[in-house]
Amino acid sequence: MSRKIAFIRLLTTCNAHCQMCSVWKRKKEELSLKKLFSMLKTLKKNGFNRVIFTGGEPTLYSKFKELNKFLEKEKIDFGLISNASKINEKSWKKLFPYKNPTGLILSLDSVDGKYHESMRGIEKLSKKVFSAVNVATKEGVFISINTVITKKNYKFLFDFLEYPFFRAVGEWHWIPVKFNDEFALNEKEWVELKEIYSKIKQKISESNFKVKLITTFDFEENTKSFSLLEKQDFTSNYYSCNNCSIAKKMVFIEMNGNVFRCNSFDDSLQKDVLFGNLNETDLNSIISSTENKLILKSPKCMNCDPRNQMFNKRGVWIECWSD
Repeated sequence: MSRKIAFIRLLTTCNAHCQMCSVWKRKKEELSLKKLFSMLKTLKKNGFNRVIFTGGEPTLYSKFKELNKFLEKEKIDFGLISNASKINEKSWKKLFPYKNPTGLILSLDSVDGKYHESMRGIEKLSKKVFSAVNVATKEGVFISINTVITKKNYKFLFDFLEYPFFRAVGEWHWIPVKFNDEFALNEKEWVELKEIYSKIKQKISESNFKVKLITTFDFEENTKSFSLLEKQDFTSNYYSCNNCSIAKKMVFIEMNGNVFRCNSFDDSLQKDVLFGNLNETDLNSIISSTENKLILKSPKCMNCDPRNQMFNKRGVWIECWSD
C-alpha cells in the first residue's frame, strides 16, 4: 500500500536549545486535543495511513497519554521526531500505555557526548539516545537516527559504527547544516565527506549492520554546483529539474493552522507550497482541492530533505516516499 504521511507539529515547547533550530525560540503553545482529534480523523478519512509528530519535543505534549489512547482507538500508526531525552525503560509505558509508535526518529549528531550536548543543550543527552534506542528495540520499534552534518563532526562519523546500540538502527539520515558560517561545510570539506561516505557505506555492507544510510544531498552535484550554492548562501545540494509530486503523498500541519504539502521547502517557495489554513478552510476541503495537484513544476528546491527520496546521479527526483 502506498504511504501517505502526515506531519503534525504538536507544540513549540522544547527542553533542548538546538543551535540549528529556531522552534524553541517561538512562543510556547500546543494544539488542543479537540483540534488534534479532528485533524487525525480527517487525515485517516483521506487515506493518510501514518502520522509523524514533531515539535518542539513531542513527548512534552501535555495530553500525550490521551493522544496515545486515541491513536490506538482509531488504529492510526504514528512516529515521533524526538531528542530522546524523555524516552527510557521507566517512562516507556507512561508515554505509550495503549499503542507503541511504529518508528522513532532520534537526533544524534555525534557519539561524543560533549559535542552532541553542546549542539543540543541537554546534559548527558547522547547516553539518553543510546538508552532510548535500546528500549525501543526491545519493543519492536523501528529506529532512525538523524545526524546533522557540520564542519565540526563530519570527520568523526565512523565512530557511530563502534557503538553496540547502532546495530539496532534501521536508517541513518545525514542532514547538512545550511545558512551558518560557523557550521556549514566548505567545498574542500564536502570532498572529504564524500570519501568518508564511501568508506562508511563499504564498512556497513561488509559488517553486521542492518542500517540504511540516507543522505539529503548528492555529492557529485554538490561539488560541481558549489559556486552556485555559495551565491545562494546554501551549502546543501541543488536539486534542479523535474516536477515534484510529493503533494500526493504528504501533508504538513503547522501550529498556526497553515497546511503545507511538504515538510521541507525553501522559505522563498512558501506561498507555492501553502495550500490553506485551518482557521479559514476545513482540512478535508484543503486536501480534496489539492490532492491531484503537483507542488511545483520544476521546483529547483535547494532545501529538500523528505526522507527516502530517490535521486539519480544528477540529483533529479525519481520517486518519493515509495515503498
